[in-house]
Amino acid sequence: MSEVNEHEATYSPEDNKLRLYFSERIDRAEWDALKAAGWAWTMKQASDMCAHWTPEREDQALDMAGYIGAEESTRDERAADRAERFGGYLDKRLDEARGHAAAYEAGPAIHGHQSQARAEASARKHDRQAVRALNQWDKAEYWQSRTAGVINNALNLDRPAVRARRIKELKKEIARKDKTIQYWGEGDKYAQRAARWSNQLSLRLSYEQEIYAAQVGDTFEALDIQAGGLIGSHVIHRVNKSKLTGEVNSIAILGTKRDGKTPALVSLVTTQFKAADYTAPTAETLAKLKAERATLNAAKPKPEGAGIKLLNPTDDDAERLQALLNEREAGTMKKWGKEPQGVLRLTQAQYSAHSKGAYRRLDVQEMIPGGDKVSDSYRSAPQLPACVKLRGEWGIAPRVIVLTDKPQKALPAELFHDPLPDMRAAFLNDSEKVARLQEAAALPWSDKMTDEQRALFHEAQLVGLAYKSSMSQFGLSKLGLRLICGQEVDA
Repeated sequence: MSEVNEHEATYSPEDNKLRLYFSERIDRAEWDALKAAGWAWTMKQASDMCAHWTPEREDQALDMAGYIGAEESTRDERAADRAERFGGYLDKRLDEARGHAAAYEAGPAIHGHQSQARAEASARKHDRQAVRALNQWDKAEYWQSRTAGVINNALNLDRPAVRARRIKELKKEIARKDKTIQYWGEGDKYAQRAARWSNQLSLRLSYEQEIYAAQVGDTFEALDIQAGGLIGSHVIHRVNKSKLTGEVNSIAILGTKRDGKTPALVSLVTTQFKAADYTAPTAETLAKLKAERATLNAAKPKPEGAGIKLLNPTDDDAERLQALLNEREAGTMKKWGKEPQGVLRLTQAQYSAHSKGAYRRLDVQEMIPGGDKVSDSYRSAPQLPACVKLRGEWGIAPRVIVLTDKPQKALPAELFHDPLPDMRAAFLNDSEKVARLQEAAALPWSDKMTDEQRALFHEAQLVGLAYKSSMSQFGLSKLGLRLICGQEVDA
């Protein structure tokens, strides 16, 4: 770099940028080195080059100038200069647009000439004035929006909420750098670089915190926020803290979903509050919190299968169910070359080791009366409600699992009794139902059914007398055709 340090280097904590002011033209090698390090040429500003702070760029600035001073121009002043420059561009484009528009208006309405080619060329030249005017108007609108953007950005960066978010990010970055130092150790080069970063971020944090305290006074984040306290008149249900810094990021209060009716928790970021908005928990607020949580729990939709017990079957019941499953799945196992299986006996630890992940072999399955599994296919026919949950290996050749180190309980008797034959017989004995089913099955589209017909058809599907694949593909099943119409249908 330069042998004589006649250049000037400055730093501004407002935008975290280093700036270089050259006293004379630098040589090409120095220029290329600065550009390669990320320095940008600022031809429209007072400085010559600028870049965001990094340890390497700080070393380059010290090498160029010998020391780094404080930047004299403020962010607002730089924004004002930029807005003024953009305003000049705007005025220039407006003047040009007005000039082209005046030239267009001053042109003749009719272009007459002895030569047709010259008349057409004159008309095209006249029309180009309108095009140029429109182009300049568009550019003027662009520079007007840029000017407004510069002003709005400068005002936005000084807002307390925006500054509070910057403070949170600085704290997170400091925590990350401290972890890096701890990981690599004090003497390592990566730890030394992280230490420089941590020191720089700490200085920026102090700067931002001083200004933020002057803007809002006592900060909300400095308080010990607890669930059960009040934010305004609302009870705090949950306090969300950063894993890196341990500080409060947001809180949750009782609100509603988008429908405006269903109770739900609503998250609020803490940067929009002041210390005076918070009230510590009291016996009254804790009682209100308990009541609101009860309201939330009551509004939660009950998950499918809720209330169905998960049982560890006795040896006899497990063997009995295994025989039923082997009989039911015999055709499938023969097709895939699988042998009938026996009951699988495992400890809880062995079961847990093979029942995790998307490709787990073992899982919990809901069972319906008759010993069949609850189907999870959207195309499956309606089924009876599940009566029990069981652990097992539910592949092509299913196996019932018994945990040998857990208490065993008898399975419900309804699991071994299939009620569908009795339900089917009762349906067929009701001639009125059968007639209405045939009437519904004869419709061209299922959406033509009335609510009563739809419920009846659903019942027929349940007992195996009807099927439905789509809105147009539905009707009596093969079993239904045989039992109701007396038709023999090939399987």
